Amino acid sequence: MLVAVDAFKGTFAAADVAGWICEGFELGGRAAEPCPLADGGEGTIAALTQGVESERVTLTVSDPLGRPIEAGYTLIDGGATAIVETADAIGLVLLSEAERNPEVATSAGAGELIAAAGQSGAAEVLVCLGGSATVDAGIGLMSAINDAGGTGDSKLTVICDVRATWEQAAPLFGPQKGADPAAVERLGKELDAVADTLRKDPRGVMYTGAAGGVS
Repeated sequence: MLVAVDAFKGTFAAADVAGWICEGFELGGRAAEPCPLADGGEGTIAALTQGVESERVTLTVSDPLGRPIEAGYTLIDGGATAIVETADAIGLVLLSEAERNPEVATSAGAGELIAAAGQSGAAEVLVCLGGSATVDAGIGLMSAINDAGGTGDSKLTVICDVRATWEQAAPLFGPQKGADPAAVERLGKELDAVADTLRKDPRGVMYTGAAGGVS
Protein backbone atom coordinates (compact mmCIF):
# COMPACT_ATOMS: atom_id res chain seq x y z
CA MET A 1 0.00 0.00 0.00
CA LEU A 2 1.37 3.40 -1.02
CA VAL A 3 0.00 6.37 0.91
CA ALA A 4 0.46 9.52 -1.20
CA VAL A 5 -1.07 12.62 0.35
CA ASP A 6 -0.55 16.37 0.25
CA ALA A 7 -0.55 18.59 3.33
CA PHE A 8 -3.81 19.32 5.13
CA LYS A 9 -3.35 23.05 4.64
CA GLY A 10 -3.30 25.03 7.85
CA THR A 11 -3.30 21.91 10.00
CA PHE A 12 -0.88 19.04 9.35
CA ALA A 13 2.18 18.46 7.15
CA ALA A 14 2.01 15.86 4.38
CA ALA A 15 4.70 13.68 5.97
CA ASP A 16 2.79 13.58 9.26
CA VAL A 17 -0.52 12.70 7.61
CA ALA A 18 1.07 10.00 5.46
CA GLY A 19 2.77 8.53 8.51
CA TRP A 20 -0.42 8.44 10.54
CA ILE A 21 -2.39 6.78 7.74
CA CYS A 22 0.36 4.18 7.37
CA GLU A 23 0.18 3.48 11.10
CA GLY A 24 -3.54 2.86 10.72
CA PHE A 25 -3.04 0.37 7.90
CA GLU A 26 -0.27 -1.39 9.82
CA LEU A 27 -2.49 -1.70 12.89
CA GLY A 28 -4.93 -3.48 10.60
CA GLY A 29 -2.23 -5.87 9.46
CA ARG A 30 -1.41 -4.27 6.09
CA ALA A 31 1.99 -2.96 5.09
CA ALA A 32 2.02 0.67 3.95
CA GLU A 33 4.67 3.03 2.60
CA PRO A 34 4.38 6.83 3.05
CA CYS A 35 4.87 9.07 0.01
CA PRO A 36 4.19 12.71 1.00
CA LEU A 37 3.26 15.01 -1.89
CA ALA A 38 3.43 18.77 -2.35
CA ASP A 39 2.22 21.39 -4.82
CA GLY A 40 5.12 23.83 -4.74
CA GLY A 41 4.05 25.34 -1.43
CA GLU A 42 4.85 24.29 2.11
CA GLY A 43 6.34 20.81 2.33
CA THR A 44 7.71 20.66 -1.22
CA ILE A 45 11.33 20.44 -0.11
CA ALA A 46 10.43 17.66 2.32
CA ALA A 47 8.68 15.75 -0.48
CA LEU A 48 11.54 16.20 -2.95
CA THR A 49 14.27 15.23 -0.52
CA GLN A 50 12.68 12.22 1.16
CA GLY A 51 15.33 9.51 1.20
CA VAL A 52 17.86 11.86 -0.44
CA GLU A 53 21.04 13.12 1.17
CA SER A 54 20.60 16.86 1.64
CA GLU A 55 21.98 19.88 3.45
CA ARG A 56 19.85 22.68 4.88
CA VAL A 57 21.29 26.22 4.73
CA THR A 58 19.58 28.77 6.98
CA LEU A 59 19.75 32.56 6.73
CA THR A 60 17.81 35.65 7.76
CA VAL A 61 15.55 37.12 5.08
CA SER A 62 12.44 39.31 4.88
CA ASP A 63 8.96 37.98 5.57
CA PRO A 64 5.97 39.24 3.49
CA LEU A 65 5.85 42.45 5.55
CA GLY A 66 9.60 43.06 5.47
CA ARG A 67 10.33 41.76 8.96
CA PRO A 68 13.40 39.57 9.54
CA ILE A 69 12.71 35.85 9.59
CA GLU A 70 14.80 32.68 9.61
CA ALA A 71 14.36 30.75 6.35
CA GLY A 72 16.59 28.72 4.08
CA TYR A 73 17.26 26.56 1.08
CA THR A 74 18.32 22.94 0.70
CA LEU A 75 21.24 21.53 -1.27
CA ILE A 76 21.17 18.09 -2.92
CA ASP A 77 23.35 16.30 -5.47
CA GLY A 78 26.44 17.29 -3.52
CA GLY A 79 25.53 20.96 -3.77
CA ALA A 80 24.89 20.92 -7.53
CA THR A 81 21.17 21.55 -7.01
CA ALA A 82 19.56 23.97 -4.58
CA ILE A 83 15.87 23.94 -3.69
CA VAL A 84 14.06 27.07 -2.54
CA GLU A 85 10.57 26.90 -1.07
CA THR A 86 9.38 30.48 -1.45
CA ALA A 87 6.64 29.97 1.15
CA ASP A 88 9.43 29.60 3.71
CA ALA A 89 9.99 33.35 3.38
CA ILE A 90 6.77 34.79 1.90
CA GLY A 91 4.16 32.22 2.87
CA LEU A 92 0.62 33.21 3.76
CA VAL A 93 0.93 31.07 6.89
CA LEU A 94 3.51 33.53 8.23
CA LEU A 95 0.83 36.20 8.62
CA SER A 96 -2.18 36.43 10.88
CA GLU A 97 -5.52 36.99 9.17
CA ALA A 98 -5.43 40.64 10.24
CA GLU A 99 -2.01 41.09 8.58
CA ARG A 100 -3.00 39.67 5.19
CA ASN A 101 -2.85 42.41 2.58
CA PRO A 102 -1.44 41.60 -0.88
CA GLU A 103 -1.24 45.31 -1.72
CA VAL A 104 1.44 45.58 0.98
CA ALA A 105 3.05 42.12 1.03
CA THR A 106 6.37 41.79 -0.80
CA SER A 107 8.11 38.83 -2.43
CA ALA A 108 11.54 40.24 -1.56
CA GLY A 109 12.31 37.49 0.94
CA ALA A 110 11.93 34.86 -1.77
CA GLY A 111 14.37 36.82 -3.92
CA GLU A 112 16.86 36.89 -1.07
CA LEU A 113 16.62 33.11 -0.76
CA ILE A 114 16.98 32.55 -4.51
CA ALA A 115 20.00 34.84 -4.74
CA ALA A 116 21.71 33.06 -1.84
CA ALA A 117 20.96 29.65 -3.33
CA GLY A 118 22.30 30.70 -6.73
CA GLN A 119 25.43 32.18 -5.24
CA SER A 120 26.09 28.97 -3.30
CA GLY A 121 27.60 27.50 -6.44
CA ALA A 122 24.61 25.33 -7.36
CA ALA A 123 24.27 24.72 -11.10
CA GLU A 124 20.47 24.73 -10.82
CA VAL A 125 18.02 26.29 -8.37
CA LEU A 126 14.58 24.71 -8.14
CA VAL A 127 12.18 27.49 -7.15
CA CYS A 128 9.06 26.04 -5.53
CA LEU A 129 6.02 28.33 -5.71
CA GLY A 130 2.81 28.07 -3.74
CA GLY A 131 1.13 29.39 -0.63
CA SER A 132 2.52 32.91 -0.98
CA ALA A 133 1.04 35.99 0.66
CA THR A 134 1.92 38.17 -2.32
CA VAL A 135 0.46 39.56 -5.54
CA ASP A 136 3.30 41.99 -6.25
CA ALA A 137 4.15 40.75 -9.78
CA GLY A 138 7.49 39.54 -8.45
CA ILE A 139 8.78 43.11 -8.17
CA GLY A 140 10.05 42.56 -4.63
CA LEU A 141 11.76 39.34 -5.66
CA MET A 142 13.49 40.86 -8.69
CA SER A 143 14.67 43.88 -6.73
CA ALA A 144 16.09 41.67 -3.98
CA ILE A 145 17.94 39.49 -6.48
CA ASN A 146 19.40 42.56 -8.19
CA ASP A 147 20.41 44.09 -4.85
CA ALA A 148 22.16 40.84 -3.92
CA GLY A 149 24.16 40.78 -7.13
CA GLY A 150 22.18 38.18 -9.05
CA THR A 151 22.02 34.40 -8.95
CA GLY A 152 25.47 33.51 -10.21
CA ASP A 153 25.57 31.12 -13.15
CA SER A 154 22.74 28.95 -11.88
CA LYS A 155 19.76 27.90 -13.97
CA LEU A 156 16.39 28.68 -12.39
CA THR A 157 13.57 26.14 -12.72
CA VAL A 158 10.11 26.95 -11.37
CA ILE A 159 8.02 24.23 -9.72
CA CYS A 160 4.30 24.95 -9.33
CA ASP A 161 0.94 23.27 -9.83
CA VAL A 162 -1.18 26.17 -11.07
CA ARG A 163 -1.70 27.07 -14.71
CA ALA A 164 -2.98 30.55 -13.95
CA THR A 165 -2.07 33.26 -16.41
CA TRP A 166 -0.74 36.66 -15.41
CA GLU A 167 -4.19 38.23 -15.66
CA GLN A 168 -5.66 35.59 -13.35
CA ALA A 169 -3.22 36.19 -10.50
CA ALA A 170 -5.24 38.92 -8.80
CA PRO A 171 -8.81 37.58 -9.19
CA LEU A 172 -7.89 33.95 -8.47
CA PHE A 173 -5.48 34.37 -5.58
CA GLY A 174 -6.02 37.90 -4.28
CA PRO A 175 -9.13 37.11 -2.18
CA GLN A 176 -7.49 34.24 -0.29
CA LYS A 177 -4.59 36.55 0.52
CA GLY A 178 -6.82 39.24 1.98
CA ALA A 179 -7.87 41.37 -1.02
CA ASP A 180 -11.43 42.65 -1.26
CA PRO A 181 -13.01 43.28 -4.72
CA ALA A 182 -11.66 46.83 -4.92
CA ALA A 183 -8.16 45.65 -4.01
CA VAL A 184 -8.38 42.85 -6.58
CA GLU A 185 -9.16 45.45 -9.26
CA ARG A 186 -6.23 47.64 -8.19
CA LEU A 187 -3.87 44.66 -8.13
CA GLY A 188 -5.01 43.67 -11.61
CA LYS A 189 -4.20 47.13 -12.95
CA GLU A 190 -0.79 47.02 -11.25
CA LEU A 191 0.02 43.65 -12.81
CA ASP A 192 -1.02 45.00 -16.20
CA ALA A 193 1.24 48.02 -15.77
CA VAL A 194 4.19 45.85 -14.75
CA ALA A 195 3.66 43.56 -17.75
CA ASP A 196 4.24 46.54 -20.04
CA THR A 197 7.73 47.01 -18.56
CA LEU A 198 8.98 43.43 -18.91
CA ARG A 199 11.17 42.16 -21.73
CA LYS A 200 8.64 39.42 -22.50
CA ASP A 201 4.91 39.99 -22.12
CA PRO A 202 3.62 37.46 -19.54
CA ARG A 203 -0.05 38.08 -20.29
CA GLY A 204 -1.95 35.10 -21.64
CA VAL A 205 0.86 32.71 -20.71
CA MET A 206 0.09 29.78 -18.41
CA TYR A 207 1.95 29.56 -15.08
CA THR A 208 2.97 33.24 -15.04
CA GLY A 209 0.29 34.02 -12.44
CA ALA A 210 1.75 31.63 -9.87
CA ALA A 211 2.59 33.19 -6.49
CA GLY A 212 1.06 36.50 -7.57
CA GLY A 213 3.31 36.94 -10.59
CA VAL A 214 6.54 35.65 -9.08
CA SER A 215 6.64 32.87 -11.68
